[in-house]
Amino acid sequence: MAFHNALEIFLHAPRSQEIKDRSLVYAIFSGLLLCCKSGTTLFSKNIAIKYEEELVQSFVNTARQNKDPAHICRALAAQALSFAGKEGQLLKALETQHKLESLYSAEDHSELVSQVYGSDRAAQSYGVCALWYDLLGMETELKQQIDYVILRLLPKMDPKNVHNSFMLLFPVLCCMKKRGLGSQAKAIFNSQIVQKFDKYYGEGKSTFFLPMYKSVEVLFGLAGGEWLSSSAELINWALKPETGSFSYHMESGAISIGRDGKGVVAEICLLLAKHQPHHDSCIQRLVEKSIRLVQESLQRFGRIRVNEFANEENQKVLAALLNFKSIRLN
Repeated sequence: MAFHNALEIFLHAPRSQEIKDRSLVYAIFSGLLLCCKSGTTLFSKNIAIKYEEELVQSFVNTARQNKDPAHICRALAAQALSFAGKEGQLLKALETQHKLESLYSAEDHSELVSQVYGSDRAAQSYGVCALWYDLLGMETELKQQIDYVILRLLPKMDPKNVHNSFMLLFPVLCCMKKRGLGSQAKAIFNSQIVQKFDKYYGEGKSTFFLPMYKSVEVLFGLAGGEWLSSSAELINWALKPETGSFSYHMESGAISIGRDGKGVVAEICLLLAKHQPHHDSCIQRLVEKSIRLVQESLQRFGRIRVNEFANEENQKVLAALLNFKSIRLN
């Protein structure tokens, strides 16, 4: 409620209109919208949807009134994401994304947006936009978006901001993996995120999505045909109780940009099980864990509107698991 109360005071206090520099409110808007996306507001579902709509429009209006291009881009990114979270409004999300793209310049805006919001949330909209193209079946536009993000946008981002790199690249890499480019996705993830984290921070340091790093690398590798002999070490890691256990806060952030951790580990267990000899005793355990994790993911995030891409991927994993179980284990 702190963000909400701060915004109410700023917008409705008797002398609020006398405040000339209204840029102070941008971080409040952003914080509130992140709470909306994570499902952590105190409002009921219907009220929360209406509240988010009004909030994001107020964010856009305030940035435009102040004539702040960088903040207009951040506000448009929030508006596009808001549209994308509502059934049947992906085309509106893309329309808003195109407005952002007509204004945004990484050279001019990225540093400022990152300073105010912690990472370049305007640039990140280019990455999540790839998921919308996927859901709409717009393959040509999707390929162009992937190429633009990797070849033109990523080189202009601060390599030390690995959180920003994850947010920008993860949705793009999930789309690549889905199209049989798992090895390429793994190579990019490793070089642009994992190695950058090791270089600039290293052991003992942390970042928001660090708990997902190994799972993402393993999934992309398996999807690309690596490790299909599945060493005992990898299987033992997958079957550990803690593998697939992530915080709700991190999961709500990850699933909105591609896949949640539980869904990722569920697919890892499925791929490992499928490539074991028929007599291998660990198949049953891998399948049981996979089913449990993917069902937990679907149950947890089915209560709120999240990115449909993640839901579709989880549903495919569950269907493949049930089919595999009926053929191999019955």
